[in-house]
Amino acid sequence: MMTYAAINILILSAFLLIVGLYKPKFLLFWQDKPKRLTIIIICSILLMIGGTLFGEGTRQKQIAKEAEIKAKAPQAPSKPESDVPVTNIK
Repeated sequence: MMTYAAINILILSAFLLIVGLYKPKFLLFWQDKPKRLTIIIICSILLMIGGTLFGEGTRQKQIAKEAEIKAKAPQAPSKPESDVPVTNIK
C-alpha cells in the first residue's frame, strides 16, 4: 500500500515540477513574484518523501514475504536429549 502512495507522490511531484518551472505563478498564486527556486525546493522535498516511502514500502513487503515463507516452512523436529549421560570408557 505504501508503494502505491509513493508512486502517486512521485508522479505528483514530477507534474508540479514541470508546471511550476513553466509557469510558477500558476502554482504559487498567492505570491506577487513567485520564483522557480521555491518550486524546485518543494518538488525536491516531495521527491525525497516519495523515494523514502517507496523504499520503506518495498522493504516491509519483503519482510512480510519472508515471514510468510518462515511460517509455511515445516519445522524440523529437534533432537531429543538422551536421559543417560554418556561417559568416555577406556
